[in-house]
Amino acid sequence: MILIVGLGNPGEKYDKTRHNLGFMVLDHFLKDFEPVAKTGFEQSDKFKSEILQFEWKPKAGELQKVLIAKPKTYMNNSGMAVCCSLLSIRLIQRISGLLMTILICRWGP
Repeated sequence: MILIVGLGNPGEKYDKTRHNLGFMVLDHFLKDFEPVAKTGFEQSDKFKSEILQFEWKPKAGELQKVLIAKPKTYMNNSGMAVCCSLLSIRLIQRISGLLMTILICRWGP
């Protein structure tokens, strides 16, 4: 399973702001998976996130399950949501295909 987490803050107050860069990257990424993107995210208390699950077959490789998560714990507590996701899908025990991209942006004054 592949886990992709985009960090951000919940609520309309943060829509389309630098605080939601991770959410915006996920939304842009999902445009390549049009049928999946149309299904929408669902709220999961277990993952403390909005999640979207689908299957993906790379050009070279086997069919893989993908879990996309948008934590709803605000940036300062996003580690809690990521940990819940890892524990729930048992990736913390065998991290074989975990892709983590950390984007650090410095905004102007």
